[in-house]
Amino acid sequence: MRYAVIAEEQIDSEYRNHATRMVAHAATLTGLDAWLTVAWFVPEAQSAYYRTTGQTVSADENMLGRFDPAYPDTIFIRYGEPLRETLATIAHETCHAAHYRIEPAFRGATACGVADELAEHALATFNPDNGGELVAYATRSLENDKRLAALRKLSGDIVETCKEVQRLGSDDRVPLARVEAAQQRTRDLLAEYNRLALACGRKRVG
Repeated sequence: MRYAVIAEEQIDSEYRNHATRMVAHAATLTGLDAWLTVAWFVPEAQSAYYRTTGQTVSADENMLGRFDPAYPDTIFIRYGEPLRETLATIAHETCHAAHYRIEPAFRGATACGVADELAEHALATFNPDNGGELVAYATRSLENDKRLAALRKLSGDIVETCKEVQRLGSDDRVPLARVEAAQQRTRDLLAEYNRLALACGRKRVG
């Protein structure tokens, strides 16, 4: 299915403002040190109601968002969905953008599972009050720098363990216990990642 990218000024200001804040928040949680642009799309059948940019996106029907490696600094988000669902999609796609920089081959169902974990915790720790400004990206402190460095390392470790699970699971010669051990290692890393993410996101600007 084809979608049309619409001009940014066509987007409701509340959506734009919250999207900007969620990108910054999710980027902090993933250790992403690059800025992402949000490109909004609608089904081509609805594009007559908006001013479009001329760019189109190919995606599955009912797709809420997409990260395309051809545009590594952009995430594509479907416009017109409920705000909370939109923010979760932004966090999910930001996670894909972050992991692409670590390991371009990290895609598929496992990558989406990690991105879903991130989206859940990004929503839980997102503070739309006080301008949505969180200490996690508004303040540079030694404690926070250490947390962010740990998040970056964990993000890379999660990618590596997920790849290991995929590799072991596809080899019939590998004992099941070894596959299960790798799966548990992935779960342990995700738990630690989420603990640190919550520690960053729950701190507020004083």
